[in-house]
Amino acid sequence: MALQDQYIKHKEKPAKFITKFIILEVVLFLILITWYISNLQSINYSIIKDKLTNAAESIEVSFTDPFDNARSIISYIGELIVKFNADDNQKILNLLDTFHDQSSVKELVTWSAIIWSDNAFNIRVDSGLGIMKSPYKNISTRHFLPDTVTQPWKLRIGSYKTDIVTGTKVIPFGMGITNEAGQYLGTITSGFELFKLEQHLSNIEIYNKNISFFIIDKEGKVIIKSKGSIISENLNNFIKKFINSKNYNHLDITAIPWSKDAESIFITKLRNLKNFYIVVVFNEIIWDELLLTSFKKTFYNLSLIFCLCIIILIFVNKFVVQPVIELSDVAEKISSNDRLVEINEYTTKEISLLASSLKKVILQKAELVEANEKLEFLLKKLEAMNKTKLDFIRNIQHELRTPLNHIIGGCDVLGSEFAGPMLPEYFEYIQIIHQSGRDLLGKINNIIAVADFESGNVKLNESKCSIKEIIDNALNALIPKIKQHKLNLKLDIQHNLPYIYLDPEKIKIVLLNFINNSIVFNKPNGDILISALQSVAGIIIEISDTGQGIHEDNLHKITEMFSTTGDVLTKVKSGLGLGLTIAQSILDLHDIKMEIESKVNQGTKIKISIPNIRLEKH
Repeated sequence: MALQDQYIKHKEKPAKFITKFIILEVVLFLILITWYISNLQSINYSIIKDKLTNAAESIEVSFTDPFDNARSIISYIGELIVKFNADDNQKILNLLDTFHDQSSVKELVTWSAIIWSDNAFNIRVDSGLGIMKSPYKNISTRHFLPDTVTQPWKLRIGSYKTDIVTGTKVIPFGMGITNEAGQYLGTITSGFELFKLEQHLSNIEIYNKNISFFIIDKEGKVIIKSKGSIISENLNNFIKKFINSKNYNHLDITAIPWSKDAESIFITKLRNLKNFYIVVVFNEIIWDELLLTSFKKTFYNLSLIFCLCIIILIFVNKFVVQPVIELSDVAEKISSNDRLVEINEYTTKEISLLASSLKKVILQKAELVEANEKLEFLLKKLEAMNKTKLDFIRNIQHELRTPLNHIIGGCDVLGSEFAGPMLPEYFEYIQIIHQSGRDLLGKINNIIAVADFESGNVKLNESKCSIKEIIDNALNALIPKIKQHKLNLKLDIQHNLPYIYLDPEKIKIVLLNFINNSIVFNKPNGDILISALQSVAGIIIEISDTGQGIHEDNLHKITEMFSTTGDVLTKVKSGLGLGLTIAQSILDLHDIKMEIESKVNQGTKIKISIPNIRLEKH
C-alpha cells in the first residue's frame, strides 16, 4: 500500500506541473489578446502612418527627381555658355537643341522648351522657335526670375501655369548664369510639362484603394493627382486654409479629420521644393479592414504559438520533466542515505547520461560510506589509545617524580658539608647519581610537556619582554656546559631591539633546546653563533654551529616525537628526541616560523622569525 501511495504521489508531480503550465499559458494568451484588442486602434494607426510616410517619400522622390536632373543639366549648359561668347546666339541655339532633342535627356526631365534670355530678361534663343529677332520678348514679369539674378546657379521654380504658346500645363523654372568675374550674363529658363509628370507618378502604387494623393502648390492649386482621384471644392478650400496656417517641415505628417464622411488627410511639405505639398487622403473604412485583418492574423499567430507550446510541453514533460523528477527523487534518496535505490532506463541521451551518472554516484557513495565507517572506527580506536597514553603519563608523573626528587634531594644532602667527611670516590658516585637523577627528571618533564601540548592544555602567559634578556637567561644556564665542551660562543645581538609580546619562559625553553643541541652535537673546539637582528619582517634569531649536521633526508623528521639524529652523527644519541618537538609546539602556539638548514660535517643553522605583529600589543 505504501509503494502504491508513493507511485501515485510520484505521478502527481508532472501532472501538477503540466496543469500549472497550461493555466499560466492560457492566462498569458488572454492577456495578450486583451492588450492587443485595447491597443489595436493605435497599433493600426501607427501602421497606416508608416505606410503613408513611405508612400509620401516615394511620391516626393518621383516628383523631385526631374527637378534635380534639370538642375544638373541646366548648370552644365550654363558652364558651356560661359566658355564661349554669351552673345553668340547660334552656338547657344545649337547647344540648347542638342540637349532638348536627346531622348536620354527627355527621359530625365519633362520639359517643353529651353530658353536663353540676356541680362535684361529679353529672350534671345528658344529651342523650339530658334533665334529671336528684335524687338525681343521680355519675360521680366515672371515672379521667380529676379531670384535668378540675386542667387545665380540655383534652380528657381515658379508657380504652376498654362504655357501660352503650347497650351500645356507647366511648372516654370530658371537658373541665372554668371561668368568667372561674377557678372550676370543671362538666364536659362524652361518648364516641366505636367502630363509627363502625371504619367511618371501614376506608376506609384498606393497600398490601399481607399487612399489617394495630390501634389498642390502653396496657393492650393492641384498640380498632379493619382489615378481616379477627385478633390472636392470643400476639401480644396480646407487644404488652402490649413497650409496657410501651419509651418510644415519635411514629412511633418499629421492626421486631420475634416469631413462627416470620416475622411482624413496627411500633409507634408516637399524637401527641396518649398512651394509644393503632398496631400494624402484616406477613408476611415481602412481602419475596419485593417482591424479585422490584423486581428485575424494576430489571433492565428497566437493560437499557433499556443498549440506549439502545448505540444512542446507534452514532449518536454514526457522526455525531460518526468525523468528529471524521477531522478530528483533518486538523488533525494541518495542524500538521505537510502541504500536501496533503483534507477530506470531512459531513451533520451542526456537523461540516460544523467541516470548513468547517478548510478555511479550511488556506487561511489556506498564505497565512501564504507570507507568512512572504517575511518570512524580507526579514529575512535586511536582516540582511545591516545587517551590511554595520556592517562598513563599522568599516572606515572607522580610515581616517578616523587622518588626522583627524593633521590636528588638525598644526593644534595650527602654532598653537602652536613654529611661530614667522605671519601673522594664516594663523592664522585653521589655526583653521578645526582646528575643522572636530574637527567631522568628532565626526560620525564619533557614527556609530560609533550602530553600537555597534545591535549591542548598548554596556555601562553604573554608579557612585554626583551629578547636579549631571554637569550641571556638561556645562556646563563648553559655557559658551564659550553665551557665543558670547550666551544667558542659568539654573540651578535643588535642594540635597542624593540620589546616583544610573548611567553618568555616558553621561548626560553625553545632557546635552551636549540643551544643545547648545538653544544651536544658540535665538534671539539667548535663554534656557536647566536644573533638577533631586526628586519623588515620582524626580529630574526639565528643559532648556528659547526657541528656534524643533519642529512637532508632527515631534516623533516627532527621535530617529530622520539626522533633523534643519531643515525647521521657519529656520536651516540642523546635523549628521547622530544626537545625539538616541544620547541616546535611552543613556536606554533606563538605563530612563529622556524627554518632549519643543515649540511653533514658543516653544521646546522636554526632561524626563528618573530613577526612584526609581536612587536606591538594585540
